[in-house]
Amino acid sequence: MNRFTRVVQILDNSVGGPTAPAGPHGAFWRGVSRDAFVGTIKFGLQLIIVGDGTGSNLVKALKGETPFGADSGNPDADFNRMPSGQAPVAPADIAFIEKWINEGCLEDAIIDVSPLSWRKTNAPTAGSRTDDIWFVDPNIGWAVNSDGKILKTTDGGDSWIEQKSMPGVYLRCVGFADANIGWVGTLTRNKRLMSTKDGGTTWNAVLPVPDLAPVAVCGISVVSDKIVYCSGTNRPSDFPRMMKTTDGGVTWTAWDMSPHASILIDCYFRDSLHGWVVGGKSTEPTPTTRDKVKPVVLETTDGGLTWTNRLAGQEALFPPGEWGWKIQFLNSNPQIGYVSLENFTDAAILKTTDGGITWKRLKVNDPQGNANLEGIGFIDEQQGWVGGWGSTDFSKGFTSVTTDGGNNWASSNEVGRFLNRFRFFGDPVQIGYASGDTVYKYSSAPIPPSAQTFVASLDLVRSILPETHLLGRVGNVSLQLNIPPMSKRLTVRVWNRFGEDVGVVIDEVRPAAGPLQYSWDGIDSQGKPVSPGDYIVRVTVDDVSVSSLLHIAQSIGHSESGASVRRSPPRMPRGVAQPPRLTTIRSLVKDPKHDLDWLKNALQIAIQLELSTLPPYLVAQWTIQNPTESVVGSIHQIRNEEMLHFGLACNMLAAIDGVPLLADSSVVPKYPGPLPGGVRPGLVITLRKLDTAQAKVFMDIEYPEDGPIATLVTGESPVTIGEFYDSILNAFKTLNPTLSTSRQIKGPLTLFWVDTLAKVEEAINLIKVQGEGSNVSPEEQTGDLAHYYRFGEIAHEKHLIKNSSGKWVFEGDPFPIPAVYPMLDIPTGGYQQADVPDIAIWDSIQRFDRRYSDMLLLLQEAWTHGDRTKLNAAVSKMFEMGSIGADLVTKPHPSGTGNYGPCFRFVN
Repeated sequence: MNRFTRVVQILDNSVGGPTAPAGPHGAFWRGVSRDAFVGTIKFGLQLIIVGDGTGSNLVKALKGETPFGADSGNPDADFNRMPSGQAPVAPADIAFIEKWINEGCLEDAIIDVSPLSWRKTNAPTAGSRTDDIWFVDPNIGWAVNSDGKILKTTDGGDSWIEQKSMPGVYLRCVGFADANIGWVGTLTRNKRLMSTKDGGTTWNAVLPVPDLAPVAVCGISVVSDKIVYCSGTNRPSDFPRMMKTTDGGVTWTAWDMSPHASILIDCYFRDSLHGWVVGGKSTEPTPTTRDKVKPVVLETTDGGLTWTNRLAGQEALFPPGEWGWKIQFLNSNPQIGYVSLENFTDAAILKTTDGGITWKRLKVNDPQGNANLEGIGFIDEQQGWVGGWGSTDFSKGFTSVTTDGGNNWASSNEVGRFLNRFRFFGDPVQIGYASGDTVYKYSSAPIPPSAQTFVASLDLVRSILPETHLLGRVGNVSLQLNIPPMSKRLTVRVWNRFGEDVGVVIDEVRPAAGPLQYSWDGIDSQGKPVSPGDYIVRVTVDDVSVSSLLHIAQSIGHSESGASVRRSPPRMPRGVAQPPRLTTIRSLVKDPKHDLDWLKNALQIAIQLELSTLPPYLVAQWTIQNPTESVVGSIHQIRNEEMLHFGLACNMLAAIDGVPLLADSSVVPKYPGPLPGGVRPGLVITLRKLDTAQAKVFMDIEYPEDGPIATLVTGESPVTIGEFYDSILNAFKTLNPTLSTSRQIKGPLTLFWVDTLAKVEEAINLIKVQGEGSNVSPEEQTGDLAHYYRFGEIAHEKHLIKNSSGKWVFEGDPFPIPAVYPMLDIPTGGYQQADVPDIAIWDSIQRFDRRYSDMLLLLQEAWTHGDRTKLNAAVSKMFEMGSIGADLVTKPHPSGTGNYGPCFRFVN
């Protein structure tokens, strides 16, 4: 738009638009040239005097100055103000026309001379930080924050929508190829990379990832819709690695970077072959801390086959405990680039002026003593900003600015706080964004005020965890929460400041509404005490998450041990199972107070645990092509025994006046996902075809408390399922409660009543010996192996035998895995309608989910009322599910890479 067309636009707007009637003076500005407009005469008066805006009748008419303004009380006026009968034109618009006339009535382009400045957008303020942003143009962008949310804007930050909430995932980075295709990297091992092909409407985990993929994806560089690089991790105890795709994410390759680095964070690729990755390398061969790390800037020109450290030989110039965090090259001049250097006690950056060949360390010397830098952004060679945590304790969030290329710095906290990423558009830059505690925008336009409903919703979320900065001591961290009415599930998860997962420290089903004070003993999910330092606490109530920062100081004196929840009334109604206060079996076993509520909580978790194993076992069985194979029979027996264990756990809960919670989305297991109760921390259960890898996962599920040859496949667990059931039995014996049979069920699958302590012990011993075997034998009885060992035969493809030395070994006759259908792993959230173009297959997927949900409803009703007919109906639903599921695994997926499968989703 040029200045003359802007004048025409102002005059059109003054009367209500380009087609609106213009009153007695007529629309003299419409459809005429600039010259005709300047020469216009109305009512015998020359409209414009070029070079004299103040004396021009057009300006006088708009202002209501003599001879205009008769309608506004001007006694010397002969004519009405323009536009007659309409609201006055805004003073700024009149000033624009007056300036245009003064400068010669030119048809030149409009140049926005408003100053550029930083302002908050309307993105929500994150509990800890918005870690990353990506914009495909000045208006369309995405943000990922510490509350586990992926956000999107299409209007340059004026408004944002929440596209996905991932309460158990730590989101770290985001990158898009265009408005539809993008990726999000996370610090959560089982969902380390997410992808979208529809602009973020749906997100799916990238599975499988290569064996050498980074365990945490800290940096993403999207070169095109086909070529993407990922880097990580920022954990010295893990391996630094990279991975890439050259076919848009269909396949990925990965490689180890240990010869070059100890930690890796951000990466940037200029094209498919030429790029950089930054991080640090320790002087220790196997570092576990960052105190001996020094920065590296690694460059490749062959797509990652070879790397050159551009800081090699300069190690003496860098203090230990410093590493590269973010890298940026100027869009306007790719020879100029910058790297932020993270250092807990100091602040500095790297700068290159020769395209990354050489780099110079520049100290950030602003007067506020900025330190612990992460975000860096320059709009040209001279002006730029750095920000981050601001101090050793991660609490200040300072930002600094330079206008001389990084030689001198000043405080600039108005830019934003806790900054981690900058993005810029234009040459020269006209639009920029930065992510920190929220998302900030650099422009000449103000950000519109937030809608009141949006503000109100944020206030409601924050009220769940009112304190944004929490303080605690080693062994004693107190959280004050407010639980909304009708909430279905509460979880509290903790990460350290580098995104390492401490674990779920509270997991409660059907939390009672009102204030809750929770005391956490500072023990992580592996049973180890956390160290003093800074952490992120994320509280999730149903689908709403909010985070806060937590500083744990060194304990003074004796700290209370164990975790407890203290809650004000109301309590759950009598006859309904008390929700599990702490649904990690470790916390339950270690809790010294094994009262009746504890016992109900523990049995509810046991029921969820038994229920969660059925879907993966069933799917594995259905994928076997020949139903007469002996492996089918083995899994079939395991399935029947798991159903018996489930029924016995329900009977035990009913015996003490409890009601199982089954048909509720807050407790129905989701796949892929962890086992309920924190069993096997780090183990992810996926619905997939039977193979040796899946059989090993099943072995881990059934891992014995003790046994003749048991070996854990994926790490250690502080508490086994067997130990958990032992605690339940001990609680029954200690409490000696009255055992009612009024709502127990017996009959199917040899299910029996538990009406005495002897029957309770019989039930628990049966569950243990069928699942794990005894401590001396893998057999429940001669020739009948426990589940762990049955799955072991499948995993080893050999029968279990006792050798000549009397030792049990998987060295018997071959027990090969039979031919299976090539079922694809069920994606996170299950298949969506957009993934299934075949209407008949989509109908089968939906029918399966409905049958599964109906089965859960019937099971809950069965033990709510002690109704065996409901249990029989539930078993019928399972047979219907089997027919549909076995058919689905034979249906080819349109990708040509495998077949569909059942999703096991609960639908209300």
